[in-house]
Amino acid sequence: MRIQAGMAATTHATDPAPRQIVKKFGFNSSTNAGGSVGEIGGYITPAGEPAFYGKVITPTSFNDSLSASGILNVPQGSGHTLVGFFNADTVNEWRTPNTIALRIYGRGAYIIVTLDGQAVTLNLDPGHKQIGAHFDRFGMITTHIDGGGQTVYFDDLTYTMGILPRLNSAKTAPEVALLEWPTNYTGFMLESALGLGAGSLWRPFTNLVAVNGSDFSASVSTTNAAQFFRLRKP
Repeated sequence: MRIQAGMAATTHATDPAPRQIVKKFGFNSSTNAGGSVGEIGGYITPAGEPAFYGKVITPTSFNDSLSASGILNVPQGSGHTLVGFFNADTVNEWRTPNTIALRIYGRGAYIIVTLDGQAVTLNLDPGHKQIGAHFDRFGMITTHIDGGGQTVYFDDLTYTMGILPRLNSAKTAPEVALLEWPTNYTGFMLESALGLGAGSLWRPFTNLVAVNGSDFSASVSTTNAAQFFRLRKP
């Protein structure tokens, strides 16, 4: 009996065609999001291999108060980009654990997010906090394969951890108001803007900040154009 052996030709699928994976994002000295010079973002092709760009933070959890704010611009494309708190040691594809973030989901026709003071509160189920989560980064993360790719930029992106200081205001004279916040919250910068809409530019408030008992304080004229104020920790 004669046995003939051979090797079958190796074939590769041609439909769908192979695609190029590009994850070109990080810090750029650009202004695509409409804020001051310098922002994070770029072009991201969704892929199962995770990638991230984030700042190392003091390890924190759901036991701490967490907040973040910034300016967002998605000029083109579709896909998945997360921005928020995450853990670099548990990054994986799809539902990555130890992550609390805003997902920029460009596959459909809408992005729903808090805008112009219209707040949406998402409550954690009781079991989520009991299970716990631990975060050691704040920034961008991409972990999902859905979509064709998107360009996304974030500017004036800030975060805070722990209990936040309250900024109080009171009129002290016919044309003067006093802004105050507790002195036990150090490292916060007082900023002002002329509006709250997309593209509003927040600038350091240059009036003198003094210590008044247990509070930081700064005076502002009430005869100027309308202004909005916030505290930001760089």
